[in-house]
Amino acid sequence: MLTVLRAEDGGHDPAPFAAPSLDDLEGLLSGLRDGGLPVALVVDGDVDDVPAGVQELAYRVVQEGTTNVLRHAGTPLTVAQVVRSGNTLVVRVCNERASQLDSRPGPGGGRGLAGLRERAAAAGGTLSAEPTPSGGFELCATLPLAGAA
Repeated sequence: MLTVLRAEDGGHDPAPFAAPSLDDLEGLLSGLRDGGLPVALVVDGDVDDVPAGVQELAYRVVQEGTTNVLRHAGTPLTVAQVVRSGNTLVVRVCNERASQLDSRPGPGGGRGLAGLRERAAAAGGTLSAEPTPSGGFELCATLPLAGAA
């Protein structure tokens, strides 16, 4: 945060510190593919006018969901889906059955799903995280677009 403020005070462009958007999802997933996670991105509907705050939250849902796949399930087939339906954006990360049984250690300590759930609620939306009937896992955020800043 201080770096951004200092950059603005000094007349420098803070763009390198801009919040991620839906346009950044392919780059995120490309890096994960390079690391061995078979992940597809499906975007359905017009997302060009989705408010910036909702775009950032959607990005964070995909980021958290795919991180959790790697940490807890290994490298099963995974799909990240962003669907615009009217004034609602649904963001889903769903993976097939785990390809590993033990969790991988990682830098945790963040707020993870609890933090995302709070952010979704603050935006007027919901977040669910649950196993699927086929043995996989699904993270799903439903975010309203109306009135979002």
